[in-house]
Amino acid sequence: MGGRAPPFGLWERMLAGRYLRAKRSQGGVALISVISFIGIMLAVATLIIVMSVMNGFRSELLGRILGFNGHVFVSGPVLDGDARDAAVRRVVKVPGVVQAAPIIEAQAIAMGPTQITGAIVRGIAPADLQATKIVSGNITRGSLREFGQGEFGGETIVVGDRLAQALESCPATC
Repeated sequence: MGGRAPPFGLWERMLAGRYLRAKRSQGGVALISVISFIGIMLAVATLIIVMSVMNGFRSELLGRILGFNGHVFVSGPVLDGDARDAAVRRVVKVPGVVQAAPIIEAQAIAMGPTQITGAIVRGIAPADLQATKIVSGNITRGSLREFGQGEFGGETIVVGDRLAQALESCPATC
């Protein structure tokens, strides 16, 4: 027979039939069997639904986390001009790389009218920020057009909504 048993053998079917088709004198047994069957069916359906929702949540969470924070960070000495561009071109040529951008990152203290908090500051070129759809697609006020214009890269910055709300510089609806 190939070494595999069928999912439901004759004995299992006979036992299930006996309790699901009980006689009138055994009505309690049939009722308990039907209630048990429905309870197990609902429990399995609930488990399948919860697992599906959690899998979707996991996928969404990973997409959000890795949307701006790359899978891999390559760090080294500070590169300027042609050396930086050559390093980015080399990284982009690696099989499987979708996007590469030079970023300057540092910690800072952000101060609002009534609150002070820590922040991560990332310096990125406007074209690279525009190519990062998780950021450029979720800007709610202003636009990226004025970002990076002016002396020393411009005076417009992009601030996350949680930092803006924490500093009370943005109402909860912005």
